[in-house]
Amino acid sequence: IPKKVKFVPKIETMIGVNNLENIINSGIKIIMLDGEDLFVDLKNDNKLYYKYVKKVRDICKKMNVTLLELEGVVFSNTKGGKTWN
Repeated sequence: IPKKVKFVPKIETMIGVNNLENIINSGIKIIMLDGEDLFVDLKNDNKLYYKYVKKVRDICKKMNVTLLELEGVVFSNTKGGKTWN
């Protein structure tokens, strides 16, 4: 694998959040947070979800790790068929 290729762990469960510092300590510099999967794992509990998202953000900031979060979804129909203009 070329050195320019980076592995980016995706955190999507409460267990992943609780193990985040151990994951980062293995040499990881970029983390991806899958908020939708985390929300489902937390049984759609809004209060708990925001608590865990804050925990991820705080840990990444403290440990100088880049955090990638989904901010929207774009769908495209470029494989044929009718497209919207």
